[in-house]
Parts: sequence; C-alpha cells; structure tokens
Amino acid sequence: MVFSRLSWRIGAPILLLVLVETIAIVLFLLGSIRREQDEQFEAAASRMASFVENINYEINQKVAYDIARLTGFEVYIRDGGHIHDADCPPELLAILEQLPDNGRVQRIGDAEFVAAPTFGKGQVLLRR
Repeated sequence: MVFSRLSWRIGAPILLLVLVETIAIVLFLLGSIRREQDEQFEAAASRMASFVENINYEINQKVAYDIARLTGFEVYIRDGGHIHDADCPPELLAILEQLPDNGRVQRIGDAEFVAAPTFGKGQVLLRR
C-alpha cells in the first residue's frame, strides 16, 4: 500500500514532465516546418520573378498559366497594380491587387500568398 502511493508521488510528476516536454517539442517542430515551408515558397516566388524578368516574351496571363502548370502553384502577373486574368474571382482579385510585393508570405483567410517584384515587368504573385 505504501509502495503504491509512493510510486504515484514519484511517477506522476515524471509522467507530467515527459508529457509537457513532448508537447513542447512537437510545437517547436511544427513551427520549424512551417518556417521552412514559407522560406521555400518565398524562394520559389523569387525564382519565378527572376525567370519572368529574363524571358524575352510579352508577359501575360498565358505565361502565368504555363508557369502554374509547371510549378503547381496558382500564378498571377500583376502589372501596374492590376491583374489581367478574366477567370479570377472578384474577391481573389481584390486580395491580389492589394498584396504587398515584399517577397514575404502573407496569410489571408485559408490561403497563403507571395508577391515577388520584377524589374520592369510587374510582380509575380503565387498562391498556395
């Protein structure tokens, strides 16, 4: 009987400590994974903006569709603050036109966006 109470007095705090540490480690790892995914998303936007800068074609929504098909992201080209996509819903259009072109991930609703600037050819906008 004494041994049973003693094991709970020693075992319960140890069990609680292990549980708290496990939860803390899981939360830390989830945060690390999220940061790494954001960095990869920002890098992809930067590479696509560099690609758009260096091609010798007129940049339009067809080029954006082709890039989207290759990358798996939704891709939009913004020129002069306007998106030239007839299929874009008005609520998404409003978000894309107001998105800052700082190359950083912006979480809006349940979607994530990145706007990467190009020099002289507008911005490349990605959505995942």
